[in-house]
Amino acid sequence: MIPRKPGQGPRHAVSIRGTRPFWNRKRQDLEAYAYSLGCPGAFITFSPADLHWRSLYQHMPRYGEWLRVSEPERMALSRYLLRQNPHIAAFHFYRRYCFFRDIVLRKKFNVTDYWDRYEWQGRGSPHNHGLYWMKEGPAADMEDEAARDLFARTWGFHITAVNPEPRRTVPRGEGNPLSVDPLGVEMTFLRLSQIVNRCQRHRCNTTYCLRVRKGSGDLARDMEGAAADIEAANAANPERECRFDFPRALRELAAVIRKEGKSYYIFEAARNDSLMNHFNPAIILGWLANIDISPCTSLQAVITTTLSKAQIV
Repeated sequence: MIPRKPGQGPRHAVSIRGTRPFWNRKRQDLEAYAYSLGCPGAFITFSPADLHWRSLYQHMPRYGEWLRVSEPERMALSRYLLRQNPHIAAFHFYRRYCFFRDIVLRKKFNVTDYWDRYEWQGRGSPHNHGLYWMKEGPAADMEDEAARDLFARTWGFHITAVNPEPRRTVPRGEGNPLSVDPLGVEMTFLRLSQIVNRCQRHRCNTTYCLRVRKGSGDLARDMEGAAADIEAANAANPERECRFDFPRALRELAAVIRKEGKSYYIFEAARNDSLMNHFNPAIILGWLANIDISPCTSLQAVITTTLSKAQIV
């Protein structure tokens, strides 16, 4: 409460964007959505390829130069232009996401309602985290085994962690698949492989995701079975684990599982690559940057672990 001046009544401070009271209010709004609409269908995160997107740099100065130079020179120029024009990058991401949501997501998944928030990393790169309610999706009834199987089979048609080329190496002179004009490129499995191997494979490192290991269990066994896929420096440190649970066990079919020590179920897609993030082929081919997509098995788990954290934006 703001102190009163003589002759004035009490006034309450308005929640400031990014503060804990601000996000507590957002959490209350989300809980009201869920009370009215039920559990959402999916949680999706969109990240930008803000060093690569042609659609971004055509609105920046020196676009002609950006097209002409070599890949290393283009990366250096992209970093400079981002530092000089963060407002253009932020608005471009906002507009790209809004169009993608309304044109692609609504039609692809029969989206009826959504709730989202933006997050900015330290260097200013934005992300969008969203919950999407969908028409006629499978019920998230995790107490019934038959319902869990139906849930896994249904979402298994839409979400995968299958790498089209698990042992892919980049051919010399292939170029950057994220910088080309998407309207001039044929949508093939080669194109999908180029994008997912560049955007969707997780790379563990100590500054981003590795933390002190709390205990053993499924993750420890997965780590042992897929140690060859991890960066050598990180694999050599058995006292740390990835906070995103990579590497993950390979599986032929999608399943709904409960990790050791967890009270809620999670969806795991079919997987032939222990470091591949979940993706939907149509979304990744259209968005041209990293995404994360997971069906919602528990609204409370999503709110608690992801959307309720107070963060300045």
